[in-house]
Amino acid sequence: MTAIRHRFVLPVTVVAILCVGCGRANRPAQVGGNYPPVTPERLAGSSSSHRTGQDDFEFTWSFDATSFVIEGSAIPTDLISAMLGPDVSATEIQGKWEIRDGTIHFFVDTGDTDSVKECSMPIYSTGPIRIESSAAQYVF
Repeated sequence: MTAIRHRFVLPVTVVAILCVGCGRANRPAQVGGNYPPVTPERLAGSSSSHRTGQDDFEFTWSFDATSFVIEGSAIPTDLISAMLGPDVSATEIQGKWEIRDGTIHFFVDTGDTDSVKECSMPIYSTGPIRIESSAAQYVF
C-alpha cells in the first residue's frame, strides 16, 4: 500500500503547486484605471482648452447633448487631421458625437460633399475626462 501511495505523491504535489502558483491571471490594466466609463450625460455641457504636450494652442472644445464645436485661431493639427483630413486648416470644426464602448465617435460635415466624415478616439476618465488623439490628450 505504501508503494502505491508514494507513486501518487509526486504527481499530486505537482498539480497542487501548479493550481496554487498559477491562480487566476491578472487582467491587463484598463485605460483610465478604476474610474467608471464616460457617459454622454457627463460629457454634455463640458468645455475645454486644455491639451497635453509642449505646444501652445488657442482653441475651445465644447460639447452639448449631441453636438460639439472646436473653435479658435490655433486648433491642434492632430484634431484637424483626424476630423477633416491631412493638410487642411480650420478655425472651426463642428459636428455630432456619440459614445460607444469606450470610444467617442465624431461625425463632421466637411462641406465639400454630401458625405459626413467619421472619426473615433478613445475616451476615458482618470478623474477628469480625457479624449486621446494620436498626438495628445484633451482634458475636461
